Order: sequence, then C-alpha cells, then structure tokens
Amino acid sequence: MWHGYQIGYVGNALPPAADAYAGGAVVTDCFNMENYHAGAFLIHQGAIEDAGISNLVTLKACDDTTPTNSSTMIFRYRYYTETTDLWTAPATAAVTGFNFNAASPVSNGIHSVEFTAAEVFADGGNGYTYVQLAIAETANKTVTAGILFFGFLPRHVNQTPGGART
Repeated sequence: MWHGYQIGYVGNALPPAADAYAGGAVVTDCFNMENYHAGAFLIHQGAIEDAGISNLVTLKACDDTTPTNSSTMIFRYRYYTETTDLWTAPATAAVTGFNFNAASPVSNGIHSVEFTAAEVFADGGNGYTYVQLAIAETANKTVTAGILFFGFLPRHVNQTPGGART
C-alpha cells in the first residue's frame, strides 16, 4: 500500500528497546490522521530470543491522544524477511489482529501495518481521528524492536508537513 506514497510525516511510535514487548501489552503513541490520507506502522525487529516468540498486533482507532476511547479495526499487513530479501504480498487482518512473530519468527524482520485515514474515521461509526498500535506479548520471549509511524499523502497545501501527535 505505501509503496510510492508521498511521506508527510515520520515519527517514533515506540522507541527501540531490548525487550520491547515486555509486560504483556505494549501500545504506541497515538497519531492524528486528519493531516494524512493513509498511514503505516513499521515494526523493525532486531534480535529475537528464539522461534517460539508470539506477539499479537492490533490496530486501534482512538478519540484522542490518551486515548479515552478506542476500538480495534482491520488493517492490511505484510512483512519483510532479511534472509529472503523479500516482502510478502499484502493481506488483511481481522479486528482481532495478526501475529507477525508466529507467522515469521526471524531476527531482523520488518512488519508493516497499513491503513487509510478513511478507515480510521469510519471505524464503527465512532468518528475517531487518531490511530494507535497495540502489541500483546503472548509468549514471554525477548524481542529487540522499535516502531515508526508514517503519515502518507499529506493534506497540506504548502508542502509543510503537519504534525501527527496533536
């Protein structure tokens, strides 16, 4: 989805950490999609403990930066494996999420969670404008990772990127 899109914003959603998903449930910062037509979270993993890792990823539409209210939503995903130097074909995840590490338990992988602003705004008729990624550690394994947020196809006219955190 994001290939060829103009990037309007790139920001740290979850800073890199040695045991990034420790504690069972990790959430990124919330990002406002009002200034962008599409977005993606890129999860960049380094070392993994072993092939038994399991981390369920869900995407949430949110009403504000806290968030006070949120609901999970569908998203498109794909992942990259360094050993093959290839991306998978895009697929759609249900609102229950997708487990990248169960599907592809490799070090130095990249996972892409992709969505449009219209999907965030329409989620359940709630009219939410923010988006957040949640990762549930379903197996207590160490994963070195960080997450970036990309805002694509900016809505600004003067080519000055708008913020995404407010």
